[in-house]
Amino acid sequence: MPIILDNTLLSCESLTKENISLLYKKDLKKHPRNTLKIAILNLMPNKIETELQILKLLDSPYFFVEVTFLYPETHKTKNTSIDYLCNVYSTFSHIKHLSYDGLIITGAPLEKIDFTDIDYWAELKDIMEFSKTKVKSTIHICWASIAGLYYHYDLPKKLVSKKIFGVYPSYVERKQNLLLKDFKKNLWIPHSRYFLTDSYCIENIERLQVLISSKETGAHCIASLDYKQIFLTGHWEYQPKTLVKEYKRDISKGLDPVFPKNYSSNLLPYYSWMEDSLLFFKNWLKVISKL
Repeated sequence: MPIILDNTLLSCESLTKENISLLYKKDLKKHPRNTLKIAILNLMPNKIETELQILKLLDSPYFFVEVTFLYPETHKTKNTSIDYLCNVYSTFSHIKHLSYDGLIITGAPLEKIDFTDIDYWAELKDIMEFSKTKVKSTIHICWASIAGLYYHYDLPKKLVSKKIFGVYPSYVERKQNLLLKDFKKNLWIPHSRYFLTDSYCIENIERLQVLISSKETGAHCIASLDYKQIFLTGHWEYQPKTLVKEYKRDISKGLDPVFPKNYSSNLLPYYSWMEDSLLFFKNWLKVISKL
């Protein structure tokens, strides 16, 4: 079913080429009954690429998904035109009176920076507080997962000296969970981060459970028992060459990165995670439709 957007995004042309149907609010006489409202706080530097990645995951055969993209207004963006953001995105101050079925908070390259030193930390805390009462379920991706675990559960972040970078084998720990319906036991998941979320620490928090984990990378998928808060430490939304782009970007910055683990010699990884990521988000939409 079509994804409903407020405005035309720069990623729309690519989405249309991949046969993803789009509708615009201005063209609707009334909203279909089976519509889910999703807000996406896009914190990634390359916002256009992230738009494409996440919207592909929200393409649903069961629901119309109405998407509103947000950007932090207390942050001065360096990589995306502010005119584009002002014309196409919204801000928390404009939507805080509304309610949403779902919220997605993307990652950001901020692991090594203290939360209180991030210019939009106060705004992000307001958004996470808003999610407690105005959102049925929130997904936190990569850096947002440690920010959310810290804010909601007072769990401090644990940095690692060597970047977790590549595609790693993982396994499903709670196959009976509704988010993991029809999942196979073993998975491959992309990661790009300098932090580790220990499964043991999570299991000691009464309201949380680890759904997917890895011996190498720790917990990947963590969820509250009521599905209110969900944390993904990896990047299920990544495309096949995204990690290679990050590798080349770091080289261009004069860094000495390690080539992403478990990528093949022709620069393409074992790309099995897209099927799993589509299934996860399909299950998530089904879950929040019943909350």
